[in-house]
Amino acid sequence: MNHVMIDLETLGTNPNAPIASIGAVFFDPNTGGLGEQFYCHVDFESDMKNGAAPDGDTIKWWLRQSAEARAELIRDDMCPIWAAVSKFSDWLTENAESLDTLQVWANSPSFDCIILKSAFERTDTDIPWNYRNERDVRTIKEVGFALGVDVRSYFGIPHNAIYDAINQAVLVSAIVFRLAQNQGGEL
Repeated sequence: MNHVMIDLETLGTNPNAPIASIGAVFFDPNTGGLGEQFYCHVDFESDMKNGAAPDGDTIKWWLRQSAEARAELIRDDMCPIWAAVSKFSDWLTENAESLDTLQVWANSPSFDCIILKSAFERTDTDIPWNYRNERDVRTIKEVGFALGVDVRSYFGIPHNAIYDAINQAVLVSAIVFRLAQNQGGEL
């Protein structure tokens, strides 16, 4: 599998927003198969000490979310930002067929990938994927909507990075399957 879905939970929407958790899952969009998963709770305070800046609107938004979602923000097993980014980079390196061709999906890359890249830069860690291989769930979701795919189905706890990543991978796979059916084969 050389497609990975990434989702972040953050305390801001700006490129240098503090990261609260990183969720990711390898998947095969042609078969819908899910592979290795990564989930890390980040000590967003360590990220803020390292230059990340929260915003009040996002903090207010978090206060309106479910107790389960809010509980994921403060846990005993949180990693400092540098450890979280290092673990994530190692996980990608160990599980990708090839980092050069790794397809990195996010909802959307202009949010998740930009914030994650900023964290990589703040921690002086190399970004392990090629920017040319970033893919956008929102774009394919619009295609799915036009094809009549149920783009609203969801399982798990909303605003939990690993559940969001899995749900987004399942959605992309369902839409690729529908497109392949319309074409008579794999994409």
